[in-house]
Amino acid sequence: MAQRRMFSLAVIDTDKFNDMPISARLLYYELGMRADDDGFVSSPKKIVKMIGCTEDDLKLLIAKGFVICFESGVIVITHWKMHNYIRSDRYRKTVFKNERSQLRLEGDVYSLSDLPPDSAVCLPCGIPSVDNLETQDRLGKDRLGKDSNTAHLHERFGRFWDVYPKKKGRQEALKAFKKIKPDDELLNAILEAVRQQGNTDQWQRDGGQFIPYPATWLNGRRWEDEPDKPVRPAGGKPDYSDPSRYEDVVEEMMHITEV
Repeated sequence: MAQRRMFSLAVIDTDKFNDMPISARLLYYELGMRADDDGFVSSPKKIVKMIGCTEDDLKLLIAKGFVICFESGVIVITHWKMHNYIRSDRYRKTVFKNERSQLRLEGDVYSLSDLPPDSAVCLPCGIPSVDNLETQDRLGKDRLGKDSNTAHLHERFGRFWDVYPKKKGRQEALKAFKKIKPDDELLNAILEAVRQQGNTDQWQRDGGQFIPYPATWLNGRRWEDEPDKPVRPAGGKPDYSDPSRYEDVVEEMMHITEV
């Protein structure tokens, strides 16, 4: 097996890829580094645990169509042939012949041979690849819709987690986020509130000591708070001519007196 791997910008420089949380993107790179010469990975769940990601990250990669998972638990990198071209004298054929027989390769992109070429459906790990009609009977429209909604929810949570400055209590924050189930409009409002509150004195004071835990912030619907005044630049002096800054001036004077 080759010791070097490459990644095509045609895949990893897309909004579809970069909208995923950092943990899912990291997992994708790790899977790519450990894949065999045909793009198959024998133990993806071990890699998930090894690098500190969660199975939700793996499920997101499956739902987004970046990897395909088989009943055996083996996965394959969907765009492997776009990433890597291995010289014939160095190439070692995959040992996962059964899984490889279930795939077709079109335009350097793998897809399950029993699904339409343009289909974005990927079978979850543990569910066998069978006749398309039987697959629909087994999963059902409700299951597919639920999987899709779950993937979107985790994607939105990843965007929130990326911008929230205190990276504490991820699982509790995810639970709180699931209760809210924000649509795109509400998510944008939440992200904007995080950015605004990140510039306030409370959130910048003492190295961010007073930033609420993300779960607390979400449960308290703190994005609905009236925005505080932005903190003045480091080393700056209060504007004594601005009546609206009266409280800041008093606080500054008391601080000087105490010193």
